Amino acid sequence: MKFCCVDLETAGADFDGDGVKDKGYHEVVVRVWDDGNKDGIVGNIGDNYNDSWVIVQVDCKVPPVITCPPDKTVYCDWAITTNFGDFKPVAGEDFTKTGLPEAYGVCTTLPIEWKDQKQSDWTQCETGTIWRTFRVKDAKGNTRECRQIIRVLNSLADKPWQWVGNPVNDTPIPQTTCTEPTAQQIKDAGPKWTAGPCDVIGVSTKVWEFNFEDGVCKKWKVEYKYVNWCDNEERGPYYRYFIYFDEKAPQLTCRDTMYEQGADCKTRNLMLTKKATDENGCNAAGWLKWEVYVDLWGDGDNDYLYSSFVPNSGGYASTQGQLENIGGDIVYVKYLAPTSSGGIAKITIPEIIEGKMSNHKVVWKVSDGCHNFSSCHENFMIVDKKAPTPYCVSLSTALMAVPQGAPAGSKPMVELWARDFDKGSYDGDLNWPCTPQEDAQRWLPSAKSSAKIWDTDDYVYPYNDVQVMMVVWDKKFNSDYCWVSLKLICNGNGCPTGPGSRATISGTVTTEASQTVSGVQVSIMTNIPEYPVSVTTGADGQYSRSEIVGLDYEVTASKDGDDLNAAHTS
Repeated sequence: MKFCCVDLETAGADFDGDGVKDKGYHEVVVRVWDDGNKDGIVGNIGDNYNDSWVIVQVDCKVPPVITCPPDKTVYCDWAITTNFGDFKPVAGEDFTKTGLPEAYGVCTTLPIEWKDQKQSDWTQCETGTIWRTFRVKDAKGNTRECRQIIRVLNSLADKPWQWVGNPVNDTPIPQTTCTEPTAQQIKDAGPKWTAGPCDVIGVSTKVWEFNFEDGVCKKWKVEYKYVNWCDNEERGPYYRYFIYFDEKAPQLTCRDTMYEQGADCKTRNLMLTKKATDENGCNAAGWLKWEVYVDLWGDGDNDYLYSSFVPNSGGYASTQGQLENIGGDIVYVKYLAPTSSGGIAKITIPEIIEGKMSNHKVVWKVSDGCHNFSSCHENFMIVDKKAPTPYCVSLSTALMAVPQGAPAGSKPMVELWARDFDKGSYDGDLNWPCTPQEDAQRWLPSAKSSAKIWDTDDYVYPYNDVQVMMVVWDKKFNSDYCWVSLKLICNGNGCPTGPGSRATISGTVTTEASQTVSGVQVSIMTNIPEYPVSVTTGADGQYSRSEIVGLDYEVTASKDGDDLNAAHTS
């Protein structure tokens, strides 16, 4: 009896007794015949037989057969299929470059599986040796394997790893914001290269941030390092710079200024100030450094430099500053602290500036920390703005009598100068006058004259006090005034008269023995500018003079040359 491959897959007998025929099991019946009809032929009609049956399991004991394709050499840039995991079917994969094995079983063509294993010479650039294992398995679990060796070499089109252009680039890349460059910006700015199809170039980047002048400007230094994964060749480091650069200068305005001198015509510790604004840097508060050149007396030679670029120590921090040669000028250099945007830079000139008026120059320069600066020039004057101090005295004076033969209508009058009322007016400090007293002009502005005439129109009989404004001016036309009292007296020809307007001062000069004395000089004094006046005694020793009523008079007498004739007046 023969069984074939199909019997392996068909169900012919219920081996386990569950009422269902089992695959690969078949019932075989054995019949035994005799020659019951004695015709010499066993198994025909008339012969006797008996049957016996048995269940036969059909099995294939012959293992499957598999033959691998020959070993292959391929290249890393070829598109070959690999499987570095568990076995999986070859169905649907492309084995054109490496080939497939031949495999079969006794009864059927069996499915093929494969997997790959990298060997110790395998590189990171996907070159080296692969062991490829194929296997087949029949229905009974019988397996067979074979191995194919695949050698993966560098590409036939391999080229050296080389830079495209010079990898070193010192040109900084401007940043439009104050934030560090993005990963894409860093990548785009890095060196460019070409490599073989199987090279794997790795890049490492590192960023350093530099803040300039408290972060007003920023620079980023990006370091690039490279390695070829295939052979661990390293290149670099190379650097590229990104910068945030403020291109707008600070705002600064200058104007000519006038300062008032001191009371003694000396200006001490004059402070000059300046404000600048700058809102373009990364630091919102701003950062501004200063250089200020001061040319006292405007002679073209700088005398002081106030700078934020010198240390705040030593001579630079002293009141006077440190003496240095700056551009041929011997200059005192002093430290000046930086300011924020909108802050006030202040400098104090330690030198005493003396005089009623002087002209000086100053140059202001301000920098923002990003090499932008603004500068401006201005003049400043030291001037006398303080009015002089008037110091006055009241006067009494008589109107001069009309001379005999004067034209009709002539009036008694007197002319006085403003100086006549001065009692030491001064300009500035009393001990340090700005304008010498002898140079001071004292005049009445409404009259455009320093003199005034008074006549009987200003007079009230028998005398009166007139209030007079005495104005003091200095050379810079600063002025002040004081009020004085002028007593006018009229006692001559043409003066108004009235009852009891005049009285007589008279007397007799005698010795103690009542002997009259002639030739005695009798002096009459009162508070009027033309006094004292004198009269002389006659032979009878008498004197007499008509005077204005209402004044206080003092009478004295004197005579030399007759000492034995002592006299007294009465």
